[in-house]
Amino acid sequence: MDKFPVYLGGEPVGELTARREGADTFFTLRARGRGLWSAWAVGERGEFRLGLADADADGILCLRRRFTAAMTERSGAIVRCELRAVSGEKAPWKRPPPSFFRSAALRRAAAGEGALCRTEGAVRYLALPFAPERPFPLPALFCFASLAAAEGTRYWIFAFDAEERPVFSGA
Repeated sequence: MDKFPVYLGGEPVGELTARREGADTFFTLRARGRGLWSAWAVGERGEFRLGLADADADGILCLRRRFTAAMTERSGAIVRCELRAVSGEKAPWKRPPPSFFRSAALRRAAAGEGALCRTEGAVRYLALPFAPERPFPLPALFCFASLAAAEGTRYWIFAFDAEERPVFSGA
């Protein structure tokens, strides 16, 4: 049995096992996450879609599939599995790494308590906790902020393009 890491939004979240049985390969995916995600086996020469991984009540994404060798050989040896957004799903929110932004002001904001981030295509999102008793977190960007829920809590959401210019975009 071979084992491969499963990634969601660039973070390792679980494991994909592959077991050969005759001309078939049986795949089993188990990973942390919520929602519905498209699972892709990534090989040395290409990739193929395993199917949809759905979360159970405990927040464990599961998938079991069987493929023939003819379906998997074109991709070469598998190196990892990636969970990708299904239409309507968005990348998960996570704690921003120090390198998420280049500008000092955005790095300071992202380093604050409770800050979250995510990337959707070329847009980077920053979520800063909504606290009505505290000053607005980025006053110069007030007109670009939207108030929305992220991970069940209210946040000010800011969107930035690749040059870290604010953009109007739905979170």
